[in-house]
Amino acid sequence: MTFSPRKLYFLLRTCYALQSPNYLSSLRFPTPVFFSCSSSAADNASLQGPFIVDNLINSVGISPERAIKASGSLFYLQSPSKPDAVRQFFMDSGFSDIQIKNIISKSSRVLLADVDTILKPRMEALKEFDFSESDVIRLVSRKPTFLFCSDAQLKRINFWREILQSKDIVLNALLRGNRIIFTVPERNIMPKIQFLRSYGISQDQIAYMFRINPTFVTRKLDTIRRLVKRVEELRFLCGSRAFCVALISISQMSRATMDSKLTVFRTMGCSEADISLAILKCPQLLMRSAKNLKNTMDFLVKNAGFETSYVMERPLFLTCSLENRLIPRYHLLQFLKSKDLLKNGLSLFTITLFSEKKLMEKLIVPYQEEMPELRQIYASAFAGKFAM
Repeated sequence: MTFSPRKLYFLLRTCYALQSPNYLSSLRFPTPVFFSCSSSAADNASLQGPFIVDNLINSVGISPERAIKASGSLFYLQSPSKPDAVRQFFMDSGFSDIQIKNIISKSSRVLLADVDTILKPRMEALKEFDFSESDVIRLVSRKPTFLFCSDAQLKRINFWREILQSKDIVLNALLRGNRIIFTVPERNIMPKIQFLRSYGISQDQIAYMFRINPTFVTRKLDTIRRLVKRVEELRFLCGSRAFCVALISISQMSRATMDSKLTVFRTMGCSEADISLAILKCPQLLMRSAKNLKNTMDFLVKNAGFETSYVMERPLFLTCSLENRLIPRYHLLQFLKSKDLLKNGLSLFTITLFSEKKLMEKLIVPYQEEMPELRQIYASAFAGKFAM
């Protein structure tokens, strides 16, 4: 890591303050080092620089490297009074020490902001969108840039509330990225929403897709057109929920990635018709990785002994976790069969879809008297220990 003369000065001063000269051994310095600043500028730096780095390290808890990096944008601070006022404001507003540290680490310029004219009004403005105090704290902690948005940008939150019809969906989107309020809705968003509606996709379905992938409608219209075309090729009914699931799934992968998933089924002897039908029944298949699909198919066919056609007729099988659901429930079922305890003819597919609560009610509790250790046996299977 190479530092400019000014950053080098901060580094040397920081190491002195921390009494950690050995910290220098991991860093590379320009050779030779020339300080080209004037003596008055150097005097100014000696008055201003050290307290900034020390303040960030000792008061905020930022690492020396981050403190040195952040100090560049805080060079003109005259005293610690403004940073202290900012930190105090966040503490009074309910932010934890860790949240304050995260905010300053992500956006050190917040320490230059005036509490009364910038921070406090922005915090209040965010609450006006029906966000609770805890919502605002989460939002600012994750994305401090919201403290510096213009009024016009913040008002775009109202547009998304109207489109998505849910404060929670909008909040989740904002937490995952601030891109949606930096996009002009009338010019960049509405044409895409109108295009999706032309395919019979309802407002609720658009909200659903947005919840899964908030950046979907921020893509170029031509890109969305191509994605819709790919979903049509899979013969999904336009406007159906399955169409929306497939559209979001395909939007997150390249055509090559999708082909690799389909190849898993082809190598297992599945016909194109079988593959299409399975995806139409369960578009969530497209969200699974090729490796995951292969491992699950291998287990169900080679270990559990099912025919490939049986699995493809029940594609939900392939959406279940192999380690946390399929394998432990398969071993539990095999154990019950070996002890002739299973009287109701339940199949692996049926019990795979059970919740944990229902599994206990159907397969553990009824046999508790005959096999009191059954609960522990299932726990062992869940932990990957199959010695039954």
